[in-house]
Amino acid sequence: MNQINSFVWDIPVNEKPDRPHDEPRVPGARRPGRYRVLVGILIAEAALLWVAFAWQVYQLVTSEPASLPSALALIVINVLVAVWVSAIAVNAGKGRSWVRGAALSWQLVQIAISIGAFQGAYARPDVGWALLIPSVVVIILLLSPGVISADDRGRAAPTSE
Repeated sequence: MNQINSFVWDIPVNEKPDRPHDEPRVPGARRPGRYRVLVGILIAEAALLWVAFAWQVYQLVTSEPASLPSALALIVINVLVAVWVSAIAVNAGKGRSWVRGAALSWQLVQIAISIGAFQGAYARPDVGWALLIPSVVVIILLLSPGVISADDRGRAAPTSE
């Protein structure tokens, strides 16, 4: 036993625990198919955000924007969101539990954007549906029992799919 600041620890301070918190406890446990679908959708969303970023940069280089500061601000926002969603997708693939909250938050933002795409002078229902459908699917998957139990809380993924 080691003592640190009046706390007694059962592992030495200089030793690492048997497993870091972010690793699944069950080695080789397969995640349910729903979890793999969830990760696939998150990866697709991240990839599409990177495509949108590339398109925005291309448009900025090839044509004159109505407002350069607005165009640059949108590019910066897009790259920040692309990095964030990419981090969510990568860490979902690793089974990190924190991605459930982050992915849910992103899906709610995406639903808000899709609602805006359905209305107004520049309404684009096709874009609205393209944002709304995957968001609803991801939210359903995030709240399904198989996905919840497949996180890194140390529970094995259920064997029945």
